[in-house]
Amino acid sequence: MKHIQCLASLLTLLIMTSCSDNETVVNVIPMPQEVQIHKGRFCFEQTSFILDEHMDQASLSYVQKFEELLHLKGMQGGTASSANFIVDNSFGPEEYSIDSREGSLEVKASALNGFVYAIQTLKQLLPAEIWSDSKAEKLEIPALHIHDWPRFDYRGLMLDVARHIFSIQDLHRYIDLMEIHKLNRLHLHLTDDQGWRVEIKSHPKLTEIGAWRKGTMIGNDFSSDDGIPYGGYYTKEELKELVSYAASKGISIVPEIDLPGHTQAIVAAYPHLGCTGGPYEVRTTWGVSDDVLCAGNEKSYKMLEDILTELMEIFPSEYIHIGGDECPKVRWEQCPKCQAKIKELGLRDDEHFSAEDYLQSYAMNRIETFLNAHGRKIIAWDEVLEGNISQSATIMSWRGAAGGIKAAQSGRDAIMAPNSCMYFTHCQSKNRDAEPLAVGGYVPVNKVYDYEPYDSKMSEAECAHIAGVQACLWTEHIQDFSLIEYLVLPRLDALSEVQWCEAQNKDWNRFRTSLWHMKDIYDQLGCNYATHIFDGRMDEDQKPIPPIKHKALGCQARLLTEPHLNYHYNAPYELFDGQKGDSSFSSGKWIGFEGNDLDVVFKMGNKSFESVGIETLTDIGNYIMSPTWLKVYVSEDGENFSLLASDEYEADGPESKNGIRRHSLSFSKPQRSKYLRVQAGTIDSLPAWHTGHGAKAFLFVDEIIVL
Repeated sequence: MKHIQCLASLLTLLIMTSCSDNETVVNVIPMPQEVQIHKGRFCFEQTSFILDEHMDQASLSYVQKFEELLHLKGMQGGTASSANFIVDNSFGPEEYSIDSREGSLEVKASALNGFVYAIQTLKQLLPAEIWSDSKAEKLEIPALHIHDWPRFDYRGLMLDVARHIFSIQDLHRYIDLMEIHKLNRLHLHLTDDQGWRVEIKSHPKLTEIGAWRKGTMIGNDFSSDDGIPYGGYYTKEELKELVSYAASKGISIVPEIDLPGHTQAIVAAYPHLGCTGGPYEVRTTWGVSDDVLCAGNEKSYKMLEDILTELMEIFPSEYIHIGGDECPKVRWEQCPKCQAKIKELGLRDDEHFSAEDYLQSYAMNRIETFLNAHGRKIIAWDEVLEGNISQSATIMSWRGAAGGIKAAQSGRDAIMAPNSCMYFTHCQSKNRDAEPLAVGGYVPVNKVYDYEPYDSKMSEAECAHIAGVQACLWTEHIQDFSLIEYLVLPRLDALSEVQWCEAQNKDWNRFRTSLWHMKDIYDQLGCNYATHIFDGRMDEDQKPIPPIKHKALGCQARLLTEPHLNYHYNAPYELFDGQKGDSSFSSGKWIGFEGNDLDVVFKMGNKSFESVGIETLTDIGNYIMSPTWLKVYVSEDGENFSLLASDEYEADGPESKNGIRRHSLSFSKPQRSKYLRVQAGTIDSLPAWHTGHGAKAFLFVDEIIVL
């Protein structure tokens, strides 16, 4: 169900940034297609779960695990409310709806994926403590209606386990992160020059020899390696268990056997399949090897068919990725068998491609025919367009977007994975010295978020061939899974909105607000995430603003009063992001309160502080008045507050000037508390001397500075 009403989408954006009471903010990533918020709450405290008798076993198991989680968090069975999970066969396989109101919750979907996504949305609506062993104070969500479905069918994330291998438990964790963000394809890059990672019983030397290298390249120095043997592989049973684990969460694993290039591990194990006969070794350095699989040797195809037959026994995915990237032809140019095959097939150079390029197309098409006969489809990197790859091949565009656009224009399906914004191996800061070692490039969160898979010059029919979007994580420099988390998070949040949200439903300000809630979830999960977007470091294409260093940066916070709908922006986090607003009240840096006071609570975590100040904007002609008072409270439990200090200020008069002002309260000695509450207010209505006399006045606040 992909139709969407533009008016409804615009209303969704407005609704998502407002709330029905002082406690309600809907922060869900990826943002649902349609959301309506109502008054009230649905509480899970005493709830009976009612599951449709027509629900399939996988969906039933998934919903029951959610129910068990809530019981662990304190939910009691009872009749105070009901949670109804209903099979609705009019829904698409990944479509769902949620309707909550006081005393009743109704979730509809037709299949496992719809129920998975509905429950992930519910979990994001619940307190962040639901994701850990911590106690959640209230198991409740807003009263609302959500109707949701993905924009793209293929929503992928790739992990390279060939350069460095990770445990099955690590891969479970990777899948869990995908589950939260509603991705449905895990692309596992299982083989490369530096290692073969899947057990193939018909060709045991692939793991006996091909899974091990003598050392690993040090940094980016191609002239050296550490001399430490490295390797490993997954057994077929381990991978089958992984497939089952992913499937239980609505995720299909797409295996990749890279060929005919990136195959030095194969020829190291079976030298007779290389053009020169070897000897070969599993490659210890990164980059591209000239030693590739011999495309003129019939034994190469027999072995590949054996490998793929066993691979299909492990992976039921409709797609098998067969690589096709970065295959040098220098060995083929000199190889008698390859040249004989070129002559046999009548391949010739032309103004577009060489005979060897067409030989690669022959090899890829032949493997595709074999896989098609077993009910599978192929994905290949965009280099395969350099020749005459079949029309039924799905192209994964990594060298920018051009390959995907070309594929779509030629009637082929494409998956967009441009390295310019979808390679999570690249740095998240321009200060590379402060970042982990990377291959190169700069991809901050906003660059991921801004990506639009459809090119403006593509027709509607061509756009229909864009099957989806994928991000890729290559592991040349990654040996520890905590670094994988750092490189993926929070860029995975941006990716999920590119994959899921209709273009008109994306909104950077709303996304940044929701990202702070995701930060709370990552904290509960114990994730190692990048903090650039949270601690004031700037993204690409924004003017550098010197951050204000203070002790409220990155704290958890909640607003007890609601900003005006049009000036909500990233509240409450815009109030302590370390960046000052300028004199423009509509710049997105100021939070505006109309006829309402500022009232915000920070979780300080027992930090000491000596002063609290607020930056405010005065723009009298636009009804924005200076604060007339400021109060600061402290608390140990976040509920009972004691007044620490307060001050009053003279109200604006006809001669008052516009501008940015700081109002501060200082203390005679350092203070320390778990919670800090800041209140500020201005006049209720504009005075008689003002041209808008009698109208409500605005209070505009940017940074709350705790020193």
